[in-house]
Amino acid sequence: MAEAAIARLGADRSLLSERGVLKQILGDQIGAKVDFEQALAMPGPSAGETQLRLNLAATALATDEAELARQALAPLGDSDDIDVWLARGKALIAIADFPAATEALQQAEALAKTDRERADVAVVRLGLVLAEDGNRPARSALRTAEAEGVLAPLGPTETAYLAGRVGDRSLAYDAFSEADAKISLPAPNTLTPPMPHAGIIKMTLPLSG
Repeated sequence: MAEAAIARLGADRSLLSERGVLKQILGDQIGAKVDFEQALAMPGPSAGETQLRLNLAATALATDEAELARQALAPLGDSDDIDVWLARGKALIAIADFPAATEALQQAEALAKTDRERADVAVVRLGLVLAEDGNRPARSALRTAEAEGVLAPLGPTETAYLAGRVGDRSLAYDAFSEADAKISLPAPNTLTPPMPHAGIIKMTLPLSG
C-alpha cells in the first residue's frame, strides 16, 4: 500500500516511514534503514519523530551500525519514553560505552511502570553484564533475575533464548521444554486432535534485541 502510494504521489515522510516498517517486518533491515533515513531527511510533522528514530535505531542495530543507532537517538534528548532509553542502552552496549549504557539503563529503570517494562530493562542489563564481564557473571545475573521473578513476563521461549545467549544450557533446556509442552497441549473443548509438530525451532537471538 505504501509502495503504491509512493509511486503515485511521490515520497513523503509518512509514506517512507510506513514502507520502512513493512520492510522491517519482512526482515529487509537494510531497505527499512534506507527508508527511515530518507524519511528523517524530509520535512514533516514532529509528532511521529520519536517512533521514526526508534525504528531507525532498531534497523541500525540489526545491521551492526550501532553508532548510527546512537546518533539517531541523540536528538531525542532527555526523553520520558522508556523505549528511547532502552534503545540507547543497546546502542551504547554495542559500541562498548559501558558507563553511558549503565546511565541509560538507570533512566529506563526509573521510567518502568509495568512488570513487562521492568523485564525489558533486566534483559538489556543482562546484555550489559555479558558484554562487560562475560558469560559467567551474566549467567549469575540471569539466575538471580529468574529467581526473583523479574523475567516472568517474558514467558518460557524468551527466557530460553536469553539462557542460550549467556550459555546457561540447563535453564535454556528447561525453558524450551516448558514452551514446547505448552505448544503440545491440545486446545480445551476441541473435537479434533491437535496437529503434530516438530518441536520448538531453536534460534540464536541477540540478547539486546
